[in-house]
Amino acid sequence: MFPGDTQRVDREGSIKLLSAILANQPHLPGAACRGQHELFDPIRGRGPRFQRQEQIRLAEAAQVCAGCPAIRPCQSVTVFAELKEPA
Repeated sequence: MFPGDTQRVDREGSIKLLSAILANQPHLPGAACRGQHELFDPIRGRGPRFQRQEQIRLAEAAQVCAGCPAIRPCQSVTVFAELKEPA
């Protein structure tokens, strides 16, 4: 919200929405990705340069996931669900 903005923030509605989004997410104690969200966020853009950046980012994210103690519950909700649990 900006100074002078006449729109009101619906705090109760925002809290309800966030609660609904997070309600079925697993608790991931010890998750290796904590603090590294940028590896899991999509890169905006098109073309070869962005595709290469995306490949690098996904490879780095997969390395983080491969050694993660929370991989099993995380796999049920992430785009990395196809990663195999480390042997």
